[in-house]
Amino acid sequence: MRENLFVSHKGRILKVSWLFNNLPLNTTRQIDKPILIGDHWVYLTGMKIINKKGNIEFVIVATYHYDSQTLQVYAKRWTIECFFKAIKTAGFNLEDAHLKDQKRLEKLLAVIAIAFVWVYLIGEYENQQKPIPILAHKRRAFSIFRYGLDHFIKALIFDNQIIKHYL
Repeated sequence: MRENLFVSHKGRILKVSWLFNNLPLNTTRQIDKPILIGDHWVYLTGMKIINKKGNIEFVIVATYHYDSQTLQVYAKRWTIECFFKAIKTAGFNLEDAHLKDQKRLEKLLAVIAIAFVWVYLIGEYENQQKPIPILAHKRRAFSIFRYGLDHFIKALIFDNQIIKHYL
């Protein structure tokens, strides 16, 4: 959830980030009592991090059940979101196909899924050869997928022999 969302906590209305503001960087806190957001009572788990621009940011997840594994489950879900980003806007631009026919869309998704795995494996291989730089906020400068896609595109444009290496 957004860190500037207002919630009701102990009779006060405050920004949800306030609940996690005094956390040390990269540590997790779970609020063990439900918080009222709109008409819903939810449990919150949060973490303070440094984003890609070097600014403090909060990762705050709301759930209907108290669970000590909330952020771990969210991290798995986030990998799926990264896949969707890769097939939509960060590489394959699936939406530009404007397909309406179900069978054609299924075939295109199958090809994109195979291409995604191939490009990702190239990225992993290249990352082993020359690791992606780690920035000050302790995250990679770019994703494994982006690394693989960039190497694949470079191979297509400049050197077909490189492609044979990945096959």
